[in-house]
Amino acid sequence: MTILAFAALAAWIVWWLLGRTATRTATRTRQPPVRPRATTAGPPPNVQPGEIWWAYVPFRDTNDEKHRPCLVLTVQPDSIGVLKITSQDKSHRRDHLRIPTLDWDRTADHDSFLDISAPIHLGWHDLDHRAGTIDAFVWQQVRQLHPTGSSGPPPYPGTGPSGGSHPGSGPSVDWSRTRALALRAAGAAVAFLLVLCCGLGCLDIVRQGGQPDAAKPEAWLYELSAVATEGGESGQQVDSTLGDRRYPESTGLWVGCESSPASVTYQLDGGYRRLTATAGLDAHTPQNLTARIVVSADGKSRVSVTVSRKTTARVDVDLTGVRLLTLSAQRTRGTCGTASRPYGALGDAVLLR
Repeated sequence: MTILAFAALAAWIVWWLLGRTATRTATRTRQPPVRPRATTAGPPPNVQPGEIWWAYVPFRDTNDEKHRPCLVLTVQPDSIGVLKITSQDKSHRRDHLRIPTLDWDRTADHDSFLDISAPIHLGWHDLDHRAGTIDAFVWQQVRQLHPTGSSGPPPYPGTGPSGGSHPGSGPSVDWSRTRALALRAAGAAVAFLLVLCCGLGCLDIVRQGGQPDAAKPEAWLYELSAVATEGGESGQQVDSTLGDRRYPESTGLWVGCESSPASVTYQLDGGYRRLTATAGLDAHTPQNLTARIVVSADGKSRVSVTVSRKTTARVDVDLTGVRLLTLSAQRTRGTCGTASRPYGALGDAVLLR
């Protein structure tokens, strides 16, 4: 009962802190930007997902903003979700996509880059003018990463997230207070779930004589430090495409193209019970190359599969009591070329405790 009471007290403190944060957030507003504002009442512009608009986009960590192009993802009655576009070279960044610029900016002399890390939500008053439409291939890639769609603009006269009511539009909505109340309600729900989960966990501890259950988290294979590698620095995280599917959390495997395989070894010391992954060769692999990928536990082969760019294989290995885990890859057919990253990969390889 003492443990349950402590869990309830901790949950109440979390709820109270969330409530205070919500109140402070509700009263904090962005400083008015130094730029002309439209004062004439009128309906919101016709904005569609997939379009590029020039808009006044706020920076994430300051009250400043920048007039820049952005890609529209979602159109809601009270906000527009966008991704920023920059003319700076971001080809070295994995969270940016190169996009053609001449389609919507005839004065451009080079491509731009789309920041796909996280959408930003704008008000209707932040939009300036339409520039054009995003390249269809890029749009397909973006739709795989972020939700897109439209539920229509706000009813005229608009009362977007930052734009007040026009004369005759009826009473205005106190959005700050509404958000604060919503966050308080969310905090109360979190507090209830904490009490429930902690209570059930404490009951399990009491039943087992005070010993909690062993933790059962998951870990990406590339998060482990290798104790030995041969034939290349295998074991690094790679964003791979195996077959026709993308695996962003893959573990790279160099392929031994001579007489001996490339390998990487991890020390598990019996701390994991299972390894699951999809084995294959990445999209930059020479077309005629095939390789054998072997998963060994304490020196004994558990899985041996032959893969190529088009052929993948599911890997599911019991690691109960295993101390050393070794992965190896050896060319079986075809010719290797020069590559800056490994051909082989275990797609989204995860270790279970």
